[in-house]
Amino acid sequence: MNDKTSTDGHDELHSQIQYRLIEELSAAERRYRELVERIHEIIFRCDEAGALSFLNPAWGDILGYSHEESLDTNLGDYMHHQDRARSLAFIARKPVDIVDEENLEIRFVHKKGHSIWLSLSISAGDNNHRIGSLFNIDELIRAEKALQEANEKLEERVAKRTAELEYSNRLLADEIDKREQAQKELVESYRKLQETHTQLLQSEKMASIGQLAAGVAHEINNPIGYVNSNLGSMRKYVKDLFQLLDAYEGACNSMEQCPEARDSNNTLIDLKQKLDMAYMKEDLVDLVNESQEGLDRVKKIVQDLKDFSHVDESEWQQVDLHKGLDSTLNIVNSAIKYKVDVIKEYGDLPLIECMPSQINQVFLNLLLNAAHAIERRGTVTIRTGSQEDQGWIEISDTGKGIEPAMMKRIFEPFFTTKTVGEGTGLGLSVSFGIIEKHGGCIEVESEVGNGALFRIRLPINKSSQHDTLQSA
Repeated sequence: MNDKTSTDGHDELHSQIQYRLIEELSAAERRYRELVERIHEIIFRCDEAGALSFLNPAWGDILGYSHEESLDTNLGDYMHHQDRARSLAFIARKPVDIVDEENLEIRFVHKKGHSIWLSLSISAGDNNHRIGSLFNIDELIRAEKALQEANEKLEERVAKRTAELEYSNRLLADEIDKREQAQKELVESYRKLQETHTQLLQSEKMASIGQLAAGVAHEINNPIGYVNSNLGSMRKYVKDLFQLLDAYEGACNSMEQCPEARDSNNTLIDLKQKLDMAYMKEDLVDLVNESQEGLDRVKKIVQDLKDFSHVDESEWQQVDLHKGLDSTLNIVNSAIKYKVDVIKEYGDLPLIECMPSQINQVFLNLLLNAAHAIERRGTVTIRTGSQEDQGWIEISDTGKGIEPAMMKRIFEPFFTTKTVGEGTGLGLSVSFGIIEKHGGCIEVESEVGNGALFRIRLPINKSSQHDTLQSA
């Protein structure tokens, strides 16, 4: 009795516990179902092949298909055809290969025909079933795609704008280069114009001096001509007069033997002694000879003036530069003779094709500069020679030399080391331009305290330079 009562009480307790468990499970299931039905993600159950056995209401909300028409269908039927194979392979993996954190972004097709991006997650269930979820990421994907497209368009616009800016920068750089080149050409043209203007002024100056010298030479030649003629006649008359005097002396000697003529003879002898006829005869010859020598010197100076100016010789010609040096030396002689000894060491120098008046102008400038560089007494040495197709002339001095800092500037227009009023700074610049246009060059060697050497090199034949020099 007691045992039966005990057993019945135990069964009743077990039944109560079972009932309560069932109630709790039912409540939990209801809560789970409510949660599944209310959640905005699609919750589904399918087998390993994708056959659906459960769908929550979010399926219809997201894809537009009803619950009834979708059960017992395959999940792959609702996938985009391009994503179907890899999605079913993702579902069909063995349970041991399924990782809960993994998800797959795929496209599903809405009932109305448009595609929707969903994120697929799979968990292993019982009996080879799969519990999965589909989270709507369509707006996110489309936003990302729009952002990507916007970025691509922005990058394209940036790249296009960058290309345009690079092209504009290249055009601007080219324009800047062109303007800089034009500016350089303008500066160079202005410099050449200044040099040409300077040379033109100097040439006009030399032409005026040459014309003046030629005019003076012409005017001097006229009186020299008749003075020279008069001296010739005077020489003849003096000779005849001396013959007459010799005859008188003979007559006087003869009259000494005649008593009747002795008184008059004494008068002649006294007059002869008083006038010192012997000295007069000797001195008169010397005077005539010295006058003739002076006239010859004047004629030589006049000829040198004409040779130096070459007013009538403006064309290119074959010239003996030794004569040009000699005539220039005679012109500058009065300016340098009191402190300069000139040494001429002329070598074998053939005829040079040049414009002689301009080359003489260079000689004049270099000789005067050499003389000015000598402070007290010194030497100017002129050497000449030829090498291959060039002739060369060296003019060196024993003056104070040129400072190294000034060596690069001595050929610049208006640059001078002389004090104000002593030089224009055009001599070497003009000389450089003349020699350059003759197709030659000027070289300079100098050491402070040991003088300077200027070496001129000229082509022996330079007919091709005619037009260039004449146009300059």
